[in-house]
Amino acid sequence: MNNLLINFLLDCIRKLRAKMGIRNQSSP
Repeated sequence: MNNLLINFLLDCIRKLRAKMGIRNQSSP
């Protein structure tokens, strides 16, 4: 696998986790 592809997947996962974290923080 290319490093660019791995970085892209990791970036997507980080964004998804960030969205999940924000949702968890906004809800009590």
